[in-house]
Amino acid sequence: MMDIPNEIDFLINENCKLRDQVTCKRCMKKNVSSVFDPCGHIIYCSDCALAVKACPVCLEEVKNVIRVNLE
Repeated sequence: MMDIPNEIDFLINENCKLRDQVTCKRCMKKNVSSVFDPCGHIIYCSDCALAVKACPVCLEEVKNVIRVNLE
């Protein structure tokens, strides 16, 4: 069993990781909300995704941007 300070540190770290996963990697302001088709990467908000021709993760051509709601 963890002691309270270690548990708090663990929860803070987990919270930071989760926030990072849902934050747009381009503008760093909005939550991710777009899936690149066909690769399936979800890294940008809908505004930032519109300007992308190739996925920055895998460099595959983006043929379509699909809006998603992760709430």
